[in-house]
Amino acid sequence: MNTPLQGTLTAVARLRAALEETAAALAAGDLDRLLGAETSLQAVLHELPQRVAPGPDERPLFRRELDGAATALLRCRRLGANLSDFVRLSLDAHGGQLGYEPTQSAAVALAGRGFTTKA
Repeated sequence: MNTPLQGTLTAVARLRAALEETAAALAAGDLDRLLGAETSLQAVLHELPQRVAPGPDERPLFRRELDGAATALLRCRRLGANLSDFVRLSLDAHGGQLGYEPTQSAAVALAGRGFTTKA
C-alpha cells in the first residue's frame, strides 16, 4: 500500500536522482542529457507537496534523501559556474561579446591589454 508519506519519499528520491543526472550532464557537457534531466527535474518538482510531516521513524529516510539532493544541487551549482566561466573566457578569447551590448566585445574591452585567469 502506497501512503502519501511513501509517495513523498519517492518524490524526494526522484528529486535527488534528477539533480544527480543534471550534475552528470553538466560534467559531461552533454546538452541533450541536460535537457532530459531538466524535464525530469520539472516533473518531480511539481509532484512535491509543500509540507511534509514525517514521523520519527521516517525522518532518517527523508534526511538521507534530502542530504543527497543538497549535495547534488551544490555539485550542479559548482559545475554550472565553471561552465559559465569557461564559455565566458572562450568568448573573450575569440573576441565574443560580453553581455548584451552588441558593440561592446571582449576584444574592444581588452584592447591593448592582456588577461590571465586561473582554471
